[in-house]
Amino acid sequence: MNSLFSKINRSCTIHLVRHAESLHNKKGLVAGRIESPLTELGITQAHTTAIHLKDAAIQAVFTSSLSRAHHTATIIAEEHGITPIIDDQFTEIDAGVLEGKNIAQLQDHNPSLFEDFKCYSWERVPKAERIAQLIVRASSAWTHIVDYIMTQHVNQVLLVSHGGFLQWLFKSSLGAEGNHVQQWAPIITFSNCGISTLVIEPYVKNKVTHSHFAFWKRINYIAYENNHRPHHKDKTSRDKTT
Repeated sequence: MNSLFSKINRSCTIHLVRHAESLHNKKGLVAGRIESPLTELGITQAHTTAIHLKDAAIQAVFTSSLSRAHHTATIIAEEHGITPIIDDQFTEIDAGVLEGKNIAQLQDHNPSLFEDFKCYSWERVPKAERIAQLIVRASSAWTHIVDYIMTQHVNQVLLVSHGGFLQWLFKSSLGAEGNHVQQWAPIITFSNCGISTLVIEPYVKNKVTHSHFAFWKRINYIAYENNHRPHHKDKTSRDKTT
């Protein structure tokens, strides 16, 4: 895990949630920094997720300022009687010229850009946020959350962000940095309202923190899908997580 978690001297849990379905999601378009409101399904997803997290005793909810994240965060925060904390450092990746575009159709309309995107991700997309910038921003975001946990003496926080930026928060939590990230880094599925939970357990002896045991307890748990799945007699079926 990233050394920035070494500041934490108490057990804590950090939940990451991708915003609920937006209009751009429904249309299969890259939203990036474009405003895209929640759909009716998205609002239902957010309420279902809020109910699922009701017993988590969440003490703070952070959110991107983009409305699809802020709306999702507000619905979740209301279950805990708190107001979301808005911060632009949690906003989505700047997708440059791909904002508003359909990636699936890009292969036909701009095959050269499509191949560059496949091979080099955002590094070859004009005007898009670069990997080096994303690594710095993700590290800064984690630092902000860790500092809040320490200064406010809380142990259950939640962040509502976006699929693209959540990738980099996850990678950063594992210590991913440097040029090698351009060649390899884990790609994690973050579905609409997918919940990922990071648990941090410091080992303290004689009031001194010696080490940390941190693990991702769950990744991309979809409360809406599991609560609306038809019941089957097949006992081998499992909850969908990725």
